[in-house]
Amino acid sequence: MNVQILGKFKALAVLGAICILPMQIQAVGYSANYAACMNSAGIATSAVASCMNAEYRYQHKRAQDNFKASLTLYGDAEKKSQKAANKQWKKLRATNCRKETSSDSIERKTYFLNCAIKMTVTRADLLEKQLYRLK
Repeated sequence: MNVQILGKFKALAVLGAICILPMQIQAVGYSANYAACMNSAGIATSAVASCMNAEYRYQHKRAQDNFKASLTLYGDAEKKSQKAANKQWKKLRATNCRKETSSDSIERKTYFLNCAIKMTVTRADLLEKQLYRLK
């Protein structure tokens, strides 16, 4: 009898977790359009760069939206600290991804975009998780 009750409880717990999970995880990671765009771009460098540029803009906006939303949950002193940290992160991304050379050639632009997309996806995911925890 106890085994049956425990089994039903476990089943309800798993079902509850499955129902709640989609609300916790929203747009984590790369966009669905990015993979499709890259697949259709093939080896055409300009098409690849176009896909990467669109994904970079999407992820940058996602990170900014999550950052702005999280700021509303902080007090004034913490907002100032968060803004300084975000500014520092943007400088780090520019330095690590060699933004200053991104206009030299299509190859350097794609290098920058590849690096910047990876870093921005990670940042947007982190901010999204942080925002969820703060709510």
